[in-house]
This record gives sequence, structure tokens and C-alpha cells, in this order.
Amino acid sequence: MKMLNFEHTSLDLSSRAQHTLTNGLAFITELEATIKSLLSKSFTQFKINRLSSALNTMSDAQLDKIGIARKDIKRHAQKVIYYEYDGL
Repeated sequence: MKMLNFEHTSLDLSSRAQHTLTNGLAFITELEATIKSLLSKSFTQFKINRLSSALNTMSDAQLDKIGIARKDIKRHAQKVIYYEYDGL
């Protein structure tokens, strides 16, 4: 019968622990980046939807005064948020 050998040198355990910690930290770092990206995209979409909603409450005459056709509201909101929005 084969006996299991559970004896490890402290160097083996230290190396394994370090490897495990390194992998764990890499996973956490990747997870953090993924969550930040998802939150950023979600918040950007929230701002686009909020601006679109505000523009949709305007009358056609009001939209015409600011140079936006009702059918172009979503595209205009995306342009403003992605390319012109300065965070104010």
C-alpha cells in the first residue's frame, strides 16, 4: 500500500503560498477592473438615458429651436455624453 507523504519543506509551502497569493491578487485586480468598467458603462448609459428623457419632454417647437429633431434625440444625447460632456 502506498503511503501519502505530507511532509513539505518550509520553502515548498512558502513558494506555494506565494503562488496562491499572487494568483489571488491577480484575480482580484482583474475583477476590480471588470467591475469598474461595468460601473462606468452603466453610469454613462444612465446619463444618456437621463438626457434623452429630458429632451423627450420638450415640445417639437422647443426641439426645433435648439436644432434637434425628435427622431435624433438618442443620437444627440449619445454625442453630447460621449464627446462633448465636460462633467458639469
